[in-house]
Amino acid sequence: MTYRIIVKPSGFFFDVQAHETILEAALRCGYFFPHHCRMGVCGTCRGKVLRGEIDYDGKEILGLTADEYEKNDALFCCARPKTDLVIEVKDFGCSISATQWVYDVVCSQQMTKAITQIILRPSQSSHLFYQAGQYVKIIHADGRVSPLSIANAPQKDFLIELQLAHPENNLLAQDILRSVAEEKKLIFRGPYGNCTTGELFTDKPIIFLARGTGFASVKAMIEEMQKFKKYPRMHFYWSVTAPQEFYMDEWLRRWTRELKNFSYTPVLSRDSQQWPGKVGKLQEIVLQDYPDLTDYLVYISAPETIVHDVLHELQRAGLPRNRYYSDVFDYNPES
Repeated sequence: MTYRIIVKPSGFFFDVQAHETILEAALRCGYFFPHHCRMGVCGTCRGKVLRGEIDYDGKEILGLTADEYEKNDALFCCARPKTDLVIEVKDFGCSISATQWVYDVVCSQQMTKAITQIILRPSQSSHLFYQAGQYVKIIHADGRVSPLSIANAPQKDFLIELQLAHPENNLLAQDILRSVAEEKKLIFRGPYGNCTTGELFTDKPIIFLARGTGFASVKAMIEEMQKFKKYPRMHFYWSVTAPQEFYMDEWLRRWTRELKNFSYTPVLSRDSQQWPGKVGKLQEIVLQDYPDLTDYLVYISAPETIVHDVLHELQRAGLPRNRYYSDVFDYNPES
């Protein structure tokens, strides 16, 4: 038996095995979790249980008063979950975000003229722990970095999928392409980003929006969410400039057939005589289908200008600002 633990406010999540405490599982998964005595005495690992049930396996917990018990405070060095949990922990984070990783290229496939899918595996025994929705920063020989979203949910084989857009005028992307073809490996740091599926586990329906290869992070999130029997209604809008740029269109149409409560709308940003579907700005198309967004959650993966433009329009339709998610809001290209 395993239980899913979602940590607020960071949005990270991890799974706890039956024999583990919550602290033990967090440390195993590579997360920083405040702790000291590990005996339920010092109170360093204190947090709050927001949803779900825990127990202490009969252990006497000296670090909590009766009043703190009543307020759902908990000491996670000794607590074991009895159900899936949502907890609150201050100073919780990923302890390996500055780690440099070397991954071998398993294969690469050109999906369009300017987009290549890259599959990586760890070069050594250690591997990246990450959450669906996070990204890595590819390190170039001159020290510059290129952020790339991870395009698959965490897997047991530890493979990572990247989707690289490499127009001829993007020299950094061309350098990554050269490393993939010649050196057969990539070096990167990560993971980065707090906008993960942990933020999206909600009863409210979710609208996913992506522009171009912004599809990658959305793909990872939906893969993660479909692992669970209960997930909210999801509608994905994917915007590109030409029909041939829907490089995983069949994948999404299969999801439409196979996933309950999932729908997909491809959108062209420019008119085309060969395109019978929807044409226009992402926000315009969404508002045609959902004129009232008061009770929705929106996740968007797109260039910064589009992220802000879409937010402005969707707020007019009642979307609360705290239900609009994008890594644009916490991405620092210099870090």
